[in-house]
Amino acid sequence: MQFIPKNSYQDLPDAELLRLTLRAAKTEKEASLALLDYLVEVDERRLYATVNACSSLFDYLVRELGFSHPAASERVNAVRLIRAVPPVKEHLETGKLTLTSAAQIQRFVNAEQKVHPQGKAVSSEEKEKVVEACLGKSKREVGKTLFEKQSEPARALTQEKIRPLNSTRSEIKFSVNEETLNKLHQLKDLIGNPSLKEIFDQALDAFLLVEKKKRGVISTQSKVTKAKSKVRAEKTVASIAVQGQPAESARLKNRTATQLNSRFIPIDLKRFVFARSNGRCEFIDPRTKTRCASTFRLQIDHILPMALGGKTETANLRHLCSAHNLRMAVGAGLHRPNEAAKHC
Repeated sequence: MQFIPKNSYQDLPDAELLRLTLRAAKTEKEASLALLDYLVEVDERRLYATVNACSSLFDYLVRELGFSHPAASERVNAVRLIRAVPPVKEHLETGKLTLTSAAQIQRFVNAEQKVHPQGKAVSSEEKEKVVEACLGKSKREVGKTLFEKQSEPARALTQEKIRPLNSTRSEIKFSVNEETLNKLHQLKDLIGNPSLKEIFDQALDAFLLVEKKKRGVISTQSKVTKAKSKVRAEKTVASIAVQGQPAESARLKNRTATQLNSRFIPIDLKRFVFARSNGRCEFIDPRTKTRCASTFRLQIDHILPMALGGKTETANLRHLCSAHNLRMAVGAGLHRPNEAAKHC
């Protein structure tokens, strides 16, 4: 489509200006639908993981395609809904469903899946019924329809908000049930009347401590032993950086052949990998040399897969996010792209 220079707009007849405006609108809609088609395929193949160390489709849309965070989120949700309910693509093309409405429906589904007993996913049939109920409706009407269908736990979840107040502070808003409120009252009876911020901070500290111990990020050793272990780990990582090769402690070097061939990763190896990666995905894009920035649910990966003879030792272990872990498996021939997509 050819565009008229801006300084020529004022010379256009009214009818011609309206015709060009309509044409531009149709072109924009066609381009948006085409982009969604491409994104569905990119998401199914997880190709975003091959571009500049992007760890997710959202990351790819923001960093590589230049979308704002809200616009990227809307398109990611629309892609997820199209993959789950293929007829959504036709509804978008015919105008029965808008991009915004599709994103609203997927957010509804996400909330229901999070609060569903035992994490059971919302069925395809249920998703199709929700989509059908939203066809031909405005954004406000879709919001009302989804609100009426939403379960009480999911409704509470969607009301959670984090709102930045300034460069250093944010406001967190969420609702709680009567049981949680009773726990809060019991705590205040025991220790006085602390602020909600104090309670939230201490609860997060306790939660983080449990999860870090579970993942081997920290140990349950005494403070003195822990301090010595930290110094030892820092020296080991520094040695790696200087020598450019794995430098293991005596305990790690003396691992038996059975341990080296086992898929079980001991806590000392987990701590070593975490100290070296600093809790961040270690994938580096071979073209741009950009390292993945993801810190979300990192997985310990065998660089040379065990199926191909790799060992469970520090030199063969690394931290990867789920997207790059699957891409490495695909590259090694241990996963087909369509199989990897099922893990989305």
